Amino acid sequence: MAASGVTSRSRLRRLHERIALRGRETGITHLRLDRHERGGAVVEIEGRRLLNFGICSYLAMNTHPEVVEAAVRAVKEVGVNYSSSAAYSAVGLFRGLEDALSDMTGCQVVLAPTTTLAHMAALPVLVEPDDLVLVDSRAHASLHMTADLLRGEGHQVELLDHHDFVRLERELVSTEGRVWYVTDGVYSMGGEILPIEPLLRLFRTHANLHLYLDDAHGFSWTGRHGRGYVLERIGPDPRLVVAVSLSKSFGAAGGAVLVSDPGTADRIEMVGGPLTFGGPLQIAELAAGVASATVHLSAEHPERSARLLEQIDLVADTISRLGLPAVSRRRTPIWLVELGSTEQAAAVTAEMRHRGFYLNPAGYPAVPLGRAGVRFTHTLHHRDHEIVEMLEVLADVIGPTEKVVVNLESS
Repeated sequence: MAASGVTSRSRLRRLHERIALRGRETGITHLRLDRHERGGAVVEIEGRRLLNFGICSYLAMNTHPEVVEAAVRAVKEVGVNYSSSAAYSAVGLFRGLEDALSDMTGCQVVLAPTTTLAHMAALPVLVEPDDLVLVDSRAHASLHMTADLLRGEGHQVELLDHHDFVRLERELVSTEGRVWYVTDGVYSMGGEILPIEPLLRLFRTHANLHLYLDDAHGFSWTGRHGRGYVLERIGPDPRLVVAVSLSKSFGAAGGAVLVSDPGTADRIEMVGGPLTFGGPLQIAELAAGVASATVHLSAEHPERSARLLEQIDLVADTISRLGLPAVSRRRTPIWLVELGSTEQAAAVTAEMRHRGFYLNPAGYPAVPLGRAGVRFTHTLHHRDHEIVEMLEVLADVIGPTEKVVVNLESS
């Protein structure tokens, strides 16, 4: 990397450190809970009770009686952990979770302790020396971290402007080898979704296009059996790799890589660095995952999913009524109210906490410079009147803004 690139990255890192330090000093980040209720929707911090709109357990599966009971029973039977790399040996629940997720998604499954480690295991195995890797500028930070690993190995990795499909097509035409497009299915900070139709047109037209899509925030709450936003629209394909989170809507813990080819799954599992040299998913996580998958495969899942969509519509209607400057335009449970500066975002977050609500401050590098705001999520742990009350208080804290009509399109 050129010296100027190193200097620029160093400056941005120092900026990130200053923002993070300020957030901790003002008590709006790095919080530690004294206690929590309702799956985290109600928390107590330093003796103060808050409604928490910063959690991602969208379908409230983390407190589902069958999921909790399965985790407790497994720990009692097996112990808290099985201390071995899965490359050597793993408990039977490991294979049970792989099979259950395969039933949900129709894919081959490779488990990882986190979604970030799933990226770091999979992409260095998948990308060949002559491949070109294009990483969307707004892809999750974990994907950009993995892109740095690829650069360090000598791979050609370039940044692609957000959803710049014109340049993507240009690269597909001019590149003889494979081109990987790496980005999110549902973006974590504002609920934006990947435009599938123009991407599918390129995917069907250019045989050298390969997709690596992080659907951590789309998995479980949407799609048949909760298979997620991406698989619901593209389906399993040899040129598609999907990474998902088991720690959010799914209600367990860990991550997974989903592929259509057993040989590809074997390669990732056998030589993916974090899987070979890292620790396993723990007993409670595995058992909770199997139980959660069972619920997702049952008639209960569409009922929970429909209820969440009703909540999303409630949020959209309330935002429109109050004129909040929301960025989201799709039916997802993730929202960003854009304010501009990091200082404004911090001040609004602090005042909301003072009034009894915790929302996530969203600043650089989670969002681009100059587009800071407050991010909130909602789950089936939250009650409708609590959601409306929070939004009304947020509108009062922000003050009059240009009225924003949220035109939701079906996700």
